[in-house]
Amino acid sequence: METENKNPIQVAERLFGALEFLSERESAGLMEVARHLDLNKSTTHRILRSLICLGYVGKDSDSGHYKLTSKLEDIARTSRSAES
Repeated sequence: METENKNPIQVAERLFGALEFLSERESAGLMEVARHLDLNKSTTHRILRSLICLGYVGKDSDSGHYKLTSKLEDIARTSRSAES
């Protein structure tokens, strides 16, 4: 039997891909993220809007660029505190 390496939940792969890409830079425009994820602009926009609604990403109103918020750091800090 052949094992598939493809993620069964495509949207999770896309969401985490966007988070990882944004974590590597201060901010990025929509087309930069879309090119990195190899997705069209509208799909990438929906992914980023979801991340904004969840509080993981913010959008600079002047430049239109997206960047991570501190939410992931807050989650990591809470997790480390719970382990102590």
